[in-house]
Amino acid sequence: MTFSTQPVSPALGIEVDLDPARDLDAEEQAELRALFLEHHLILIRGHQMSVDDTVRVCGYITDVLHKEGVPPEAYVSTPKGDAVLPDLEVPWHGDMNFNVTPHLGAALYAEEIDEVSCPTWYANAARAAEKLPPELRAEIQDLEVAHDWPGTPWDPTFNPVEATRHPLLWSHPLSQKPFVYIAERQLRQPHLIDGVDPAEEKRLIDELFAILYAPDNIYEHRWQTNDLVIWDNLMLQHRRGNVTGRRTLRRLALVNGPDAAEGDEYFDIQGTMRARRLGHVATA
Repeated sequence: MTFSTQPVSPALGIEVDLDPARDLDAEEQAELRALFLEHHLILIRGHQMSVDDTVRVCGYITDVLHKEGVPPEAYVSTPKGDAVLPDLEVPWHGDMNFNVTPHLGAALYAEEIDEVSCPTWYANAARAAEKLPPELRAEIQDLEVAHDWPGTPWDPTFNPVEATRHPLLWSHPLSQKPFVYIAERQLRQPHLIDGVDPAEEKRLIDELFAILYAPDNIYEHRWQTNDLVIWDNLMLQHRRGNVTGRRTLRRLALVNGPDAAEGDEYFDIQGTMRARRLGHVATA
């Protein structure tokens, strides 16, 4: 093994000792991709990184989403509270789950963190799939889930997409390993699982969430300045509490191949969200 590594938790993730200023050769890039697919989250610590540095490192694993004329990075939290998201709690979810092709991954880089900054939690949806009792696995094997726009607390009328449907027990496009694809944030929808009545849906969701969000299936990441966390957006779900302290996190969206960017509305939605939120704040 080229890199020095250590697990970040029993549930998921691996810390990789990697100098982001050094170009990786083909063998090293392949090793980094393999670590990503095996552990679903890579943590690189202790290096000040520009946007270009993070784009290059993430590009060793998969493609960074780009749109001509738009910076690839966005901020999910800042001390001024002017990031894409408000400084509110965000429940368990996968990003862009309403896409026909959800993003393969995401990356956050911590530009500035203080001792009271809120953490980010990650839950292992692939490990949850492995732990499914046989009878529950058989029940959900052929079910599909509706994935709708999650809404925004400052602008409930904004709904830029139509709901899509994905398998409840899905297979990863690269590893073919199964993962559970339903999340807490979706509970705001009136109905989630196709073909089951409300009582049956609640039972299935309760049983799935008990496995998915079990304490031993979760990693709590306490941010430090200059942390880069790259995670598999299909195999893992994530959440945060109310944003506290000085917490500046810069984000990149990761996709499976350059063709996955065609027709992706991520940047358009992001820009509209920011504009409508600032307009809401200005008129409140």
